[in-house]
Amino acid sequence: YSLETSVGNFNFYRGAIDLSGPLNDSRTVLYRLNLAAQTTESFFDFFEAQRYFVAPNLTWQISDRTKFTVAAEYLARPQ
Repeated sequence: YSLETSVGNFNFYRGAIDLSGPLNDSRTVLYRLNLAAQTTESFFDFFEAQRYFVAPNLTWQISDRTKFTVAAEYLARPQ
């Protein structure tokens, strides 16, 4: 697991989480989840920006030679 935070000029704030691991005892089904959120202002008046990111990933190790992975990614930038 990983957790990250950042703070900077112009009210910049960012947080991120990265989780991964097995979902069963035989470790043939694995997951990974990345989440992030960011907000910032600017030297321009009345400017704010926000971003939200979600990226889940699921892997099934069917055999020694076969692996099936499903991945998605979502990025939102509300105005």
